Amino acid sequence: MENGGNGEFGSNTAAKTRTWQDVMNIGVDGSVGPQTWGEAYGAVNRNTGYDTSTQTGYFYYGYNRTFALRKQNSNGVWTFLNPRTGSWTGTSH
Repeated sequence: MENGGNGEFGSNTAAKTRTWQDVMNIGVDGSVGPQTWGEAYGAVNRNTGYDTSTQTGYFYYGYNRTFALRKQNSNGVWTFLNPRTGSWTGTSH
């Protein structure tokens, strides 16, 4: 069973993703791919505190959660700061 806010992408997160995709009127598949990230990017704000020499830092301000993100400058791959582990985790699901 998925525990909300644990940084895992389980069935509850997939269901919430599908709902969000429907509200945003984009392809509904429960997967966070380029189209979903493109739409979510509007809620992302710069945060230089999470910059590194190869990544740019951001905060995502969502409906129920705010979390830190970093975007790899060379290839556009995103990671997020997992609230449960405190480590940076890939966002491809």
